[in-house]
Amino acid sequence: MFPGARWVKAFNSVYFKTLESEAHRSGDRLGIPLAGDDRDALEVASRLVRDAGFDPVIVGDLARGREFEPNTPPYNTGMSGEKLRQYFRITSAGGGERGFVPGTVSEASWTVPEIQSLKPVGFVPARAKRRRRAERRG
Repeated sequence: MFPGARWVKAFNSVYFKTLESEAHRSGDRLGIPLAGDDRDALEVASRLVRDAGFDPVIVGDLARGREFEPNTPPYNTGMSGEKLRQYFRITSAGGGERGFVPGTVSEASWTVPEIQSLKPVGFVPARAKRRRRAERRG
């Protein structure tokens, strides 16, 4: 379908209003998880994330992108890059920005109380949006 394309999953785990308001924030920058199978493409995506004012967090190969899909603990929570690295247990030896080896980053822990308590930032469920539209129509 797309011969020669190199895919990287990036920017789609954070609500666009959060991206707008949190770019270049002081202190720990908002983390943007990335997943891809091509090291060069991940480096380009990392630069884009950094240039946009966020902290790129390379999680691993493209298949690991499902770990930051909707309804997963890190999705749309406004976590800093450091918190995302802790969540995904990214180390220089096991993956991440400095030691990327597809498929080698250890599995994330889904029981970290601090992460479980995080709530989405600026997120309005589709059900609530539909209800508001229906109320406006009368």
